[in-house]
Amino acid sequence: MNKKTAAIFICILVGAGLIVQNASARLSDRFAGFMKEMTISEDVITEGSSFDVLYILGGSPSSLREKHAKVGRLSGKIEYKKIMILDRPGITEYSKEVGRNLTSNEWSVRELENQGIKKRDIELVSTEKGYFGTLGEARAVTELMKVRGYRTALLVTAPHHTARVKRSFSRILREINGECFVTSSEEKAAIGELLMENIKLVVYTLILLPAQG
Repeated sequence: MNKKTAAIFICILVGAGLIVQNASARLSDRFAGFMKEMTISEDVITEGSSFDVLYILGGSPSSLREKHAKVGRLSGKIEYKKIMILDRPGITEYSKEVGRNLTSNEWSVRELENQGIKKRDIELVSTEKGYFGTLGEARAVTELMKVRGYRTALLVTAPHHTARVKRSFSRILREINGECFVTSSEEKAAIGELLMENIKLVVYTLILLPAQG
């Protein structure tokens, strides 16, 4: 698919989305199912699987809760050397225990501890300015894996982000002969979000990832 074809495809997606918004519930559900299927690329993770890194993609608090829950369910079934999470600025909810609002990173660590993850197994990953979100995370994780001599990563993300995440990380991890596997949380996405994700997937596939060389 060239860039001209991609532009036409994006226009069709947008137009179809606008039509479906005013269509019957049955047609809307079918379109949403089609849109979701286009964004999914997930691996089967069997019990006993081993990875150097388990990385949790960033997101909103509600999205992260779903990912943390998935990590909690996986933690007793797979082996890993380190859990990496995105270093996020800002503060979150007030904690009576510490007498102040938790930082975003403190909140994430506490959420994972509630899922049975040990704090010593968690490491923060900082992204460089100038990169698009998922691509920036892929670059940062790859750099850390290179330093540590790691080669395999299990990525935990939302279901409708799996295709974009897998393509992005696979492309960057090639630079260190690394390999990634992707599994999803139980997060749900509305039709508008699915439409936007399909557009992002086209942009990443045809413009951003090829530009990485």
